[in-house]
Amino acid sequence: MSPLYLESIPLETEILKLDKRMSEEMKAERRKDDRDFYLLFALSFPFFLVAALAGRMIPGSAVTDNQPHKSIIAEASANAGSTIAIALTN
Repeated sequence: MSPLYLESIPLETEILKLDKRMSEEMKAERRKDDRDFYLLFALSFPFFLVAALAGRMIPGSAVTDNQPHKSIIAEASANAGSTIAIALTN
């Protein structure tokens, strides 16, 4: 084997260790982000549910006949999820 090959082995193992550590840190950060998202979702969902109910009760703001009807819960969930996702985007 060439000396260049033997010298590169420790460097490669160090790179792999660093890659593994960074991967674990990224997973931990992802779990934290998921926790933050679901906490904000749970806190804001009632607000979006009331907004969806109010939107259905106000005359003139009803869903038109040519649009598919969503349940109020599906509408509130979609609005909360998209709003929080946009708010958490860096």
